[in-house]
Amino acid sequence: DNVFVTAKKIAQNDGIEALYQGWQSAVISLGASNFVYFYTYNAFKSIYKKFVLKDPKANIDTLTNLLVASSAGVINVLATTPLWVAGTRLTVQNRKKTSASVDGTEDRTKKPYTGVLDCLTRIIKEEGVAALWKGVGPSLILVSNPS
Repeated sequence: DNVFVTAKKIAQNDGIEALYQGWQSAVISLGASNFVYFYTYNAFKSIYKKFVLKDPKANIDTLTNLLVASSAGVINVLATTPLWVAGTRLTVQNRKKTSASVDGTEDRTKKPYTGVLDCLTRIIKEEGVAALWKGVGPSLILVSNPS
């Protein structure tokens, strides 16, 4: 099926609102991620210029910029992965029937998550704190974002 057929099926089965399920958590995650990355990248760049180059107005070379950006990316991933994990679960759950389980199958014994905070607290309670960072490995590989 193409995207339009799939969207039509979702809307017919679960209502139009199902097409937008999880948008709030995506906005929260994206806002937090952009803030953490921007702040960290600029802080690392300023620190490098001040303490290594001894000139806050100096330009840094491409390789250093890449290393600074990658370092900021690592901090961003580690700080915001829990929000992305919660967002993914909120997006894929079927509110009428089930919540998403760890292995991607439907778990008919659990009530659906009600929001980001509910999702985060239930993940910690039911699966442990480490479950908030599931999938962090591949994200760390993709952190390079030269600015």
